[in-house]
Amino acid sequence: MRGIRAALVLLVSTPLWGCASIYHSDVALVPVTSTPSGATVTVGNQTYTTPAMVPGRRGEGGFVLEVSKQGYLPRKVAVIDSLGGWIWGNLWLGWPVGAAIGAGIDVISGKGYGFDPEMVHVDLTPEAAR
Repeated sequence: MRGIRAALVLLVSTPLWGCASIYHSDVALVPVTSTPSGATVTVGNQTYTTPAMVPGRRGEGGFVLEVSKQGYLPRKVAVIDSLGGWIWGNLWLGWPVGAAIGAGIDVISGKGYGFDPEMVHVDLTPEAAR
């Protein structure tokens, strides 16, 4: 009976291995807002205007946002990769085989990562306030 139960759990949990890879895309959108709004957000060679949804590729270490507006001091904000909850789900639901397979797939594909912070708000300081 115990062997049947273990086989059933393994069979039912198999589709969940690598579940972040199933449910997430390679790119996550990070909402960026500012006070005042209408600031320019620069990431690499891409620019956006707040409020904006800034795309970032999962599993590549993160990125730096530079937020600027004329008459205000520019600010930089680091957005870093962090392991998402799906990794822990793989470990819990699939132990031991599913943990190795699912977590491995999610980490290698980058889809097991999220961003920290998940959303960014920047309060810009007027240049005269130095």
